[in-house]
Amino acid sequence: MLAADSAVTLRAGKRTKVFNTANKLHLLVEDAPVGVMVSGSPDLLQVPWETIIKLYRQYRDGQVLQHLSEYADDLIEFIEERAEEYFPEEVQRQSILVLVESAYRELREQVKSSVRARQNQGAEASPEWVQQLIDWRVNEATEGLSRLPLRERWEPTDASEVLARYKGDFESVRDSVFGQKRLSAEASDQLVSIAVDLIVRSHRETRRSEVVVAGYGEDELFPSLKAFDVQAVALNRLLNQTSQDLAIGHEHGVCIAPFAQRDMIATFMDGASPDLRRFVYKVVDSAFAGTADAVVSAMPGVPDAVRRGLEEALRSETSNLARELKRVIGGYMNRIHAEPVIGTISRLPKEEMAQVAEALVDLTSMKRRVTMEPETVGGPVDVAVISKGDGFVWVRRKHYFDPTLNPRFVSRHVRGQDRGRQPPKEGNANEGNH
Repeated sequence: MLAADSAVTLRAGKRTKVFNTANKLHLLVEDAPVGVMVSGSPDLLQVPWETIIKLYRQYRDGQVLQHLSEYADDLIEFIEERAEEYFPEEVQRQSILVLVESAYRELREQVKSSVRARQNQGAEASPEWVQQLIDWRVNEATEGLSRLPLRERWEPTDASEVLARYKGDFESVRDSVFGQKRLSAEASDQLVSIAVDLIVRSHRETRRSEVVVAGYGEDELFPSLKAFDVQAVALNRLLNQTSQDLAIGHEHGVCIAPFAQRDMIATFMDGASPDLRRFVYKVVDSAFAGTADAVVSAMPGVPDAVRRGLEEALRSETSNLARELKRVIGGYMNRIHAEPVIGTISRLPKEEMAQVAEALVDLTSMKRRVTMEPETVGGPVDVAVISKGDGFVWVRRKHYFDPTLNPRFVSRHVRGQDRGRQPPKEGNANEGNH
């Protein structure tokens, strides 16, 4: 079951514009029980995802794969094989420089925030102190990225190729962002290393699009889902990483997986908003954190050695109590709210599940509409049911045109489907699966 709204947010600097006409949900392969959904950016380096998906559908020509995960991998491979055609070198270069510049600017803002906090406390932020702060922030970011694994299908030698090809560009972006700051030689070099790691290592510093592939492989009895983030394209390869990999089976019969804006679905499932949960957990931590000092302070005359031992024991115990309290709260929310919903949904017929999926999307849309937030979820909701027997079936679908005014389009589409249902040619195992 897949459901998607129609809102897409376009940004130009600090200005935004929301349109409620985007097509985010698609059939991936003709006559195969597989769908694909896109959130975030509607395009990949200015090539619409809708176009890429339709080209992939033509390429597969109804040929099925044995496992759902193979469709996601095959889609990535399809794009990369045509990357030089779809995304010229200059377009790829600009996409990774945007990625690098965004990370540099975030680092710079962290430095500025620390400087403001120091000045608000009445302390001086001398040039030497600022340089030390920059060195510390850059070193922290360098170490954090270096600990992350390489992207799937990337090798250490790829880092050398990225550095050789783009080092001058990285240095130009670095000087542009930190031009008015005094960088040490070590920080300057580390910033270039950060740029390389942003390309070759798996991270979530930025995400342009999330692609969700869901349904059944030819050999699979139960549905599954594989989602991956896409950040840019470099060296004719997608900068992507798997974000979710879920499978339904005997042990896990139901899974509700929200994408993009997850807050209202989480509120519906948990009985409390994610913000409220974080706030409660923070209050719990803060309340227990001061307990040790309060207890020891109320015991004057205790020898220092005993005091230190008591403080250490109390901190350890209160930390365990806070952790246990949060576990109990989370367990209560899951037992009282989430489990009954999941138990009911597991028994619903397809028609009812489609209504639930649509309602969950509408819930987020309504919240955006009645609050002073941009309506980044809205418009018609497209819903598709994917089953092993019936395949990909539209339950609700918008059109940008009136089918009655376009009989030639409808006729051409039907003829294309009929051609795909011709008897299989002898010796072609894939066509025999139609």
